[in-house]
Amino acid sequence: MKTFTLCIAVVVGLGLMVLPVGAHHSTNSVYDEAKTIQVTGKVVEWQFVNPHPYLIVEVTTDGRTERWDLSFGGSAVVHLTRSGYTKETFKAGDNVIARGSPARLESVRGLLIRGNLTRPDGTRIP
Repeated sequence: MKTFTLCIAVVVGLGLMVLPVGAHHSTNSVYDEAKTIQVTGKVVEWQFVNPHPYLIVEVTTDGRTERWDLSFGGSAVVHLTRSGYTKETFKAGDNVIARGSPARLESVRGLLIRGNLTRPDGTRIP
């Protein structure tokens, strides 16, 4: 009985250890996943690095140019590689169309895209 109780305590303890990981990768507090918007921009920077690759694009709207941070969510390099992304997927100056959830703060130019990217000719990326 004592061994059984110890086993249950260990299993429960290990289960509780994974909760912070889920909280770390949660995007709900940063992005409004109830909304979807589209931006068209020119690639400024593509960092295919861990822990989270990111894509920076310049978006021009009404004569104003702003930099947008396009997030792939909790995806690491290994996950994006499995989907076909590489460090050569984007080059500075490439035009892209991104669809996703905007940042909750209007002052932040961010978009959670989860891979919803295309080229202007409609070709899906990657």
